[in-house]
Amino acid sequence: MSDTFHVCVVDDDLATRRLMELTVGRAWGHTVQLFENGDRFVENFPDDPGVVLLDIMMGGMSGVEVLKVIKERSPSTPVIMLSAQGNINVAVETMRLGAEDYFPKPVDFNRLRFALDKAVRMQQLEARVQSYE
Repeated sequence: MSDTFHVCVVDDDLATRRLMELTVGRAWGHTVQLFENGDRFVENFPDDPGVVLLDIMMGGMSGVEVLKVIKERSPSTPVIMLSAQGNINVAVETMRLGAEDYFPKPVDFNRLRFALDKAVRMQQLEARVQSYE
C-alpha cells in the first residue's frame, strides 16, 4: 500500500467521477477532489493538485487545453489522461504535452493504481533532486 496523496479528478461524466472517488479515495485511501469540467478545475486550481486524472473530451475546455494550463502553472504535476475514444493520435499529443500516461475508458484500475504510484514516486524524486540544486 502506498502513502496517501492528493488526486484531482477532472471529468464531465458523473459516473466516472463517482467511480474514481470510490476506488481511488475510499478503497485506496487517497484524498480525492472532484471537478465536473476543465473550466471549474482551472478556476479553482488547487495550490497542490497532487496527481490529476483528466478526461480528454469535455464540454467547455478540452482535456488537452486543461493539460496545457496545468503544465504552465505547475510543470511538475503528474497528469494522467482518460478517454472514451481510443484515438492514438490524441494519446501521442497528450504525452508530447507532458502527460504521464493515457488510459482508455473503461479504466483498468490495476494499471491505474500502478500509474498513480509511479507518478507520485517520480514527483517526489524530482522534488528531492531540486532540493539539492
